[in-house]
Amino acid sequence: MREIKERLFQEEKERERMVDCEPDLMLLDIMMPKMNGYQLLQSIRRNAVFSELPVVVLSAKSSDRDREYAARLGANHFLAKPYRMEELIEVLQGIAHAPGFRVRPKKLTMREIKERLFQEEKERRE
Repeated sequence: MREIKERLFQEEKERERMVDCEPDLMLLDIMMPKMNGYQLLQSIRRNAVFSELPVVVLSAKSSDRDREYAARLGANHFLAKPYRMEELIEVLQGIAHAPGFRVRPKKLTMREIKERLFQEEKERRE
């Protein structure tokens, strides 16, 4: 039960960070330390704020099964590592030119976001 509570707390904290950052698109790896990319993608798609957020998966886990699962969870694109930079640029340009895509003004600067993340990490270690 404790593990489930910790995971739910971690998911909520990640969502809060995302809301603060106000992403216009997301590059996501499947293999991450605290929660895997599938879990994060599923969480993103459940959140009304991010339900339409373009998500590009970049992962060394690239079997047909991995690709199909990512697509079922709502990934817009999947690139296998190692990928060619040209591939990534092509995918990002496609997203940028898609109807309805726009870069929204942000409430926080990158510096403010980094400072918050640094402070959170510092508090976590104390």
